[in-house]
Amino acid sequence: MSYFPMRTYTNSSKDIINAIRNDASFYFRENVSPILTDDAEDIRKVGAVISNNPQLLNEFANSLINRIAKVVILSKMYENPWKVFKKGVLEYGETVESIFIDLVDAQDYNPEIAETELFKRELPDIRTSFAIRNFEKFYKTTYSQQDLKSAFLTQDGVSSLVVKITEALYKSLNKDEYLVMKYIVGKSILEGKFKSIDISSAQNTADIVTEIIAESDNLETELLTDANVAGVFTSTPKEDQYLICTNKFHAKMNVDVLATAFHMEKAEFMGHIVKTKSFSFTEDECKRLDNLFKDADWYEPFYNVDNNTWNQIKTDFDSISDYTNVVLVDKDFFQIYDNLYEVQDVWNGQGLYWNLILHSWKTFGVSPFANAEIFNAGTQSITSVSVSPTAATLTPGGSINLQTTVVATAFASKAVRYTSSNTDVATVDGAGNVKVLPTATKGATATITVKSVFDNTKTATSVITVA
Repeated sequence: MSYFPMRTYTNSSKDIINAIRNDASFYFRENVSPILTDDAEDIRKVGAVISNNPQLLNEFANSLINRIAKVVILSKMYENPWKVFKKGVLEYGETVESIFIDLVDAQDYNPEIAETELFKRELPDIRTSFAIRNFEKFYKTTYSQQDLKSAFLTQDGVSSLVVKITEALYKSLNKDEYLVMKYIVGKSILEGKFKSIDISSAQNTADIVTEIIAESDNLETELLTDANVAGVFTSTPKEDQYLICTNKFHAKMNVDVLATAFHMEKAEFMGHIVKTKSFSFTEDECKRLDNLFKDADWYEPFYNVDNNTWNQIKTDFDSISDYTNVVLVDKDFFQIYDNLYEVQDVWNGQGLYWNLILHSWKTFGVSPFANAEIFNAGTQSITSVSVSPTAATLTPGGSINLQTTVVATAFASKAVRYTSSNTDVATVDGAGNVKVLPTATKGATATITVKSVFDNTKTATSVITVA
């Protein structure tokens, strides 16, 4: 696919036609004269030449879509307000792997045992997570041969046709992209993947801003384990911190104070504020999400079309907006990539129209190693932690995945840490994957402890026995 540089042309019909002519075939350039003025009569004359020659008309239509419509940015075009979190294009593969190496333990210096332990392995605590391509959609619109011929009759006809053809496609894609990103935030909050900061004692917006500044400083200066779902030691510098807030909260907060606290100029800091009308969804937005992911096993539908009733998940999402006005995230919390972005136009000779099809494939995911915090009113707590199975017998080299359930209130973090009482028998990673060492002896045991990151008094255990 080829693109015109943005500076090559403007949005006027004259500039669009001339830009297409400049990059057209020799035959097109020989038969179509450049337009020198914005006069409607000049545009009509050139339009008549193109419209009366099927070869010229088809080449013009193809160029209009494949070159101009892909890059023209118009004032009416809706853009995803959260696009700052996108990671770019992932041209190869379907999976994104994130790798994090946690801290290693300090050990006492003892030269007497150095010769016996010099070659002893100290395996690093390596954590991995994966995001897979989970959005493969296309958007289609139709424009007729008559639409194209009519575009040459007025001064702004061609530019208006570009709007007509492209606006609905790009606007729909950007709206869906934004809805999915907002859904990811809400679902992560409901699953306890955000550290919850209690602001119930705040008397006004200034008090909330004070809490935000304090937490922002903590994220930058400390290696925290309770602000990310994996429970690893990590920090987030100011330049990687972003506020996601409601429009109402943004209107009330003191941007100057926050900009100073983030050590940024006000204009620079404004780029670190991402806004939304609400963290919940309208009925139309819910239906649109349901249509997007009706066959996805990871998606919890909002709306049950069969009986026209709201699901509990919709009520839960609404409660997020009731509880919070702002979240603070590491920009790497979002793992969002474009895998494919392509426009195709197909001519239907029988119907005398073109179908314009915009294909968009994306990867939507979150990183368990990135810090994320939610500021809300309510007392956070962990009600219980349970693990299944509570006991398992495995042969040397065998493995099992422990399923952990955390019951929390007020969006308290559901992050947990796994530890093994005997790493010479069995090891466990951050996802609850237990592996018995090949050298483990029959009858040996290891107790896997699951502990809440938010409340370390809430634990559960699973006893692994070597068969």
